[in-house]
Amino acid sequence: MSTPLAVLLLALVTIGWFTLALLPALGELFGRGDVEPLQLRRGGGDVRHFALGFQRFVDAELAALASSAERVPATGHAVTLRDGEPAWHLPARHAAIGLPLRLMPPDALTTHVVLSEEELSVPNDCSLLKELYVARDLRGGNDCFYRAVLARGHASLGARSGVLRWIDAGEVLIVGEGSVLYGRASATLEMRLYDGVSFQRVASPRISFGTPGGARMATPPQGLARITPDSALVPLEPPAGVSESFGRWMVEGDFEVPAATRVPADLVVTGTLRVGAGARLGGAVKSAVIEAAPGVIWDGAIVATTRLELGAGSAVAGPIVVEGAAIIGAASRIGTVADPTTISAVTVQVGRGSVVYGEVWARESGEVEGAPMRRMLSSGGWETIT
Repeated sequence: MSTPLAVLLLALVTIGWFTLALLPALGELFGRGDVEPLQLRRGGGDVRHFALGFQRFVDAELAALASSAERVPATGHAVTLRDGEPAWHLPARHAAIGLPLRLMPPDALTTHVVLSEEELSVPNDCSLLKELYVARDLRGGNDCFYRAVLARGHASLGARSGVLRWIDAGEVLIVGEGSVLYGRASATLEMRLYDGVSFQRVASPRISFGTPGGARMATPPQGLARITPDSALVPLEPPAGVSESFGRWMVEGDFEVPAATRVPADLVVTGTLRVGAGARLGGAVKSAVIEAAPGVIWDGAIVATTRLELGAGSAVAGPIVVEGAAIIGAASRIGTVADPTTISAVTVQVGRGSVVYGEVWARESGEVEGAPMRRMLSSGGWETIT
């Protein structure tokens, strides 16, 4: 083999060897996957994991009880489930039922699983410390405590109620003012969390936050910034010192996007990113700290390593991930009906009138603007968190 050919082959092998190590980075650069929400599995990814498991368990229990249901009084009867748990079974009688029941032992609501095949009403100041299943609608009173709830129809919890583990509604879930949702909460159609509700992980095609009137606002109320039309936005050119490559702007230190401008690229900022009112971010954004004025449109994902503060009337199309506090301004919209998304942060505060299409996961605590945040005590009652 001639010397020039040997040198050429050696060069090609060397280039190929170094390129092989860069393939993952090149794949991520040209086939972007870092702006999509992570797909989790095995119960951690499905917010309804426990509810679905309990549904399968209940279906089997009700099938076993069906043969004797006609002989059971309308106020139900005590049974023992396959796992040995005591339960109170309320058969279908085509009439709403109210707790507590005349035939129930005094401590039944705290010691028995309740399986109701009819619409169920729970009075004020009631505690159900075992699982509750309702085949139709659940109407909960004020100051009630639940361990876990599965309602196949609508479920409404009164003010200052609490759920210790999880709650799932087959249709709409309404949570009254000042309530606390530990663990997971889900609804197949819609969820409404009123003022001062504390939560951890909530998911539904549409989640509205705040009072009933504010929760239905389609646009920011008077006094908040309006969305600036695209025709009025000024395209922002990359300033001096900004590194531009493959549709991304890389900024060392802090960076400010002026009001009513449009950034036509992904944006990565190592310091604090400040965004003026009415601006539009056309790509994904990542920064240590993000502070945005009202009326900003975000067309891609938002990632903040410390803190995110969105002004009132914000509109975000992509997922939000914050390794710290996320503050969502009033009357904001996260995701759409056609493209649901996720918010994941250590703490989350959501302003009144905001709507999220998808899921919100507050890994430590989340709250709807309103009443002070509170913690449910194991002995009953509340402790205000300062």
